[in-house]
Amino acid sequence: MKTKRILPLTGKLNAAALAAGAAGIAVQKLSGVGEFPLIPPGAVLLLGSAALVTLGARWRWTSVVGLVMPGYLLLAAFLVSSGVWDRLAAPGDIGPFAGSALQMASIAVAAVTGAAALWTTYAGQRPAGIHQRA
Repeated sequence: MKTKRILPLTGKLNAAALAAGAAGIAVQKLSGVGEFPLIPPGAVLLLGSAALVTLGARWRWTSVVGLVMPGYLLLAAFLVSSGVWDRLAAPGDIGPFAGSALQMASIAVAAVTGAAALWTTYAGQRPAGIHQRA
């Protein structure tokens, strides 16, 4: 008999933070930031990751996505994209600033909650073949 896995609180927070990161990208797009294509791939990746974490709760491996995706986006923001830091340095332009702040804060929270969700999912698990002795 299979048991149904329920998404832990850390997984729910992770999915919410991933979706909020996509909302930050949408705010930037709607504010007229010109570097985004018609459908921003970052928003699609974040929403897809949030859906996978939420709807794929029965598979333990989906919690890995909740850590890897925000980790990748944070790394890309630090190493590749200078535009986000330019927008964060100009709070007078409220739309791009608010969108960038929401995006980066949400992705940082998603990375932390993703690590917590991964820990919650795999805590106490023993590698295959290792048995506890009585």
